[in-house]
Amino acid sequence: MAMSQKTVLLTLVIVVVLATFLRVQDLSWETYSYSEVEMKQASDEYASGNFVNNYYIFDTPPLAKYIFGAAVMINDTESSMRIVSAVFGILTVLAVFLLSRKLYGENTALFASAITAFSIIHIQFSRYVQQETMLSFFYVMAAFFTWQAVHEKKKYSFAWLGIFLGLALATKFISIILFIFIIVYALYEKRIRLSIRRGFNLGIDNWILKSFVLAIIIFLAAWPFGFSRLHTDATISVQYGNEIRSQQISGDVPIILLSFSRRVFTSVFENVEYPILLKLPAINYLLLFLAKESILVLFLLALSVYCMAKKPTRQDKFIAMFAIVFLVLLSFQLTNITYRHITGAVPFLGILAARSASLLKRRQAMFIAVISLTLFVQALLAAPSYVLYHNQLWEPLGMLDTEAKASEGMTETIAYLRENCTSVYAGNYYRFMLESYYYQNFKRFNETADCAIDGSIEERFERGNIIEYASRNNCTVSATINKPVKILDIYKCAG
Repeated sequence: MAMSQKTVLLTLVIVVVLATFLRVQDLSWETYSYSEVEMKQASDEYASGNFVNNYYIFDTPPLAKYIFGAAVMINDTESSMRIVSAVFGILTVLAVFLLSRKLYGENTALFASAITAFSIIHIQFSRYVQQETMLSFFYVMAAFFTWQAVHEKKKYSFAWLGIFLGLALATKFISIILFIFIIVYALYEKRIRLSIRRGFNLGIDNWILKSFVLAIIIFLAAWPFGFSRLHTDATISVQYGNEIRSQQISGDVPIILLSFSRRVFTSVFENVEYPILLKLPAINYLLLFLAKESILVLFLLALSVYCMAKKPTRQDKFIAMFAIVFLVLLSFQLTNITYRHITGAVPFLGILAARSASLLKRRQAMFIAVISLTLFVQALLAAPSYVLYHNQLWEPLGMLDTEAKASEGMTETIAYLRENCTSVYAGNYYRFMLESYYYQNFKRFNETADCAIDGSIEERFERGNIIEYASRNNCTVSATINKPVKILDIYKCAG
């Protein structure tokens, strides 16, 4: 039985209110995480008007840095910056409802919006100063207008599609995936036609070309200083058989080209040994998603696969095609394997999971309500540090948490340092984390500080020779801060 429009609206309002609560409650619960500090420093530079000669994440497009920079200018706090991600997270929930209603109807739309609203991954990055929820919103809206352009042929669909493609690309280069998805889907729907029977012939629907051109125009307009040149020195080493040849290159390179080549053609891997399952293309990111979310999501996806296999629809193929293209192409990027990168696909996996409700002819509303309430309660109990949550599959699958650069314990650490220390020695990781808050003297390895800091997380990164430093400067542990994700030791040094 279909719900009345009043009931649908009321239910959507409840979902959005709960989604908002999970995303904005206690946003200043802890200091910036490692990745947030990078975005904070980049945003500070933008807020000061320095768009060219700044180092921090220079190799990403500028849209997110504009928005976070504006937040810094309004109020320079964790909450004011994190609220930006929360707003885009909430907008994504609404966008999922619009797309799902267009594809499947209102019941599935409400269920899909609830699954996205209570997604652990989506909530986590809605509470971080990162670009991920911006991308998820732009992706869903781009999918909305792609469907509209292909199947409804509305007049200005191409323009809206071009706008959201351009905004996504101006946020992160990984959004090239959107362009590839549209090409793949257009080929499937014969909106791009190839023929080699009587010579090579290529036919492309006009709306595809217009939307792509508009996207590029918006991308370039968002990055007017992208053609400013930075002096670049680089050493290129190429292996020819058993011989390695190196060449020094020096020149002035436009920021936009330098950034694109840095992100697309060079590796930003850390020295991490991944378990075998995380080395399998496409499967790795899907497993990270399934192990990070509620175990119920796996159950829903399994039901949905059965449902789609039994009676596949054009809508199923559209959403599944996006998810598959996204997962496959994600595996080719030269960076760490982390569930952060799958945030943009969470809404689409949520829509696929919501398809499971169509198996029920009776009590469908009850099924949706019970599952949605359970997901909300699990998300509520996981607060405030969603980075620590994973389900029962995590350890058996051997998943590795590459988002472990969390900030748990830093508030207590900073309070202790401010009260007890006039100078501090820390390795690169913790110094980077402290610099935004602790404005006292930092000492180098060959200098004596009042205090030194070390934590178990640096075993994966760089421990700053803390053991040798403590021995040389007569340092002993004076405080230990235990957190589920790490242990922090603060040393007092006698010199």
